[in-house]
Amino acid sequence: MEKDGCTATDGLIIRHHPVYGINITDPTGTFVTDTTVYLIAGQQVSLEARADSADFDSYSWTPGIGISDPASPSVTCMPANTTVYTVTGTTAEGCLETDTLKVVIAQVIQEIFSGFTPNEDGINDKWVIPHAVEYGLKIEVQVFNRWGEKVFQSKGYGGANEWDGTFKGKPLPIGTYYYIITVDDGKTDPFTGTVTIIR
Repeated sequence: MEKDGCTATDGLIIRHHPVYGINITDPTGTFVTDTTVYLIAGQQVSLEARADSADFDSYSWTPGIGISDPASPSVTCMPANTTVYTVTGTTAEGCLETDTLKVVIAQVIQEIFSGFTPNEDGINDKWVIPHAVEYGLKIEVQVFNRWGEKVFQSKGYGGANEWDGTFKGKPLPIGTYYYIITVDDGKTDPFTGTVTIIR
């Protein structure tokens, strides 16, 4: 800017700091830590906040409940209830980067419905097993007809994986079917029983 023959100048320095990249992983390789980890009550998971390039100066896990050391990049996680954890890494320049992981705690399966009505009326069209979805791939459901032929199998159950009363894309007849539900926790006995298709 110039006024009365005088000149004034100003300047601005812009510093660009690289992105480190932070991700929550399981260093033991036991669990896949994409966005969600499924645990059974009493089970724990090792978590580590890893940077793609340089290490962060400090780390902070929130909430701090169910975490062994909220200020450490490596923690043991065993929450009592389903919890969403966020880890924040702070660089030497004071920049913050975060990653988030949901840890789902499966509730005990206490009720298995004995029938459903897959008639496409939008009500009770699939066989629902309360809390099964919380077990992730730790639960496997198999269903057999009266001749012992397997008509349904799913590792992980709930949502799109729930049985709709079909076999190879075709509706099964009205009748009673037999199920085996196994939970991979080393302590739960298989659930067995019958489920009836009603139309």
